[in-house]
Amino acid sequence: MAERYTSGRFTAFVAGAIAGAAFTFLTTPKTGRENRRILGNLGEKFLDELQDRYDENGDDIKKKGRDLMDRGQEYLNEKKKDLNEAIAAGSAAMEREKKELKKTIDPEFVED
Repeated sequence: MAERYTSGRFTAFVAGAIAGAAFTFLTTPKTGRENRRILGNLGEKFLDELQDRYDENGDDIKKKGRDLMDRGQEYLNEKKKDLNEAIAAGSAAMEREKKELKKTIDPEFVED
């Protein structure tokens, strides 16, 4: 009977694979184009092997990975929007404070 893999083991496996890929990627004397091609090929092989070994109940692991990437992109876009709003609010507050400071320093200051 096949052993059931827990999410902890799977996470450790993925983390190890990423660490190994990162080490290899950083220590190879290849061009960026070659590295991207190699990394793409390794990624496809990795996904195919995962599909073969860990496909549970007929679910498509590649589809799950794409869905996860999409959710991650949506989350990233939300956080970018929040950050941009915070920057805009900070800029507006800074402008108000600058005007208040000018009024304090120069009582004859007239706002535009």
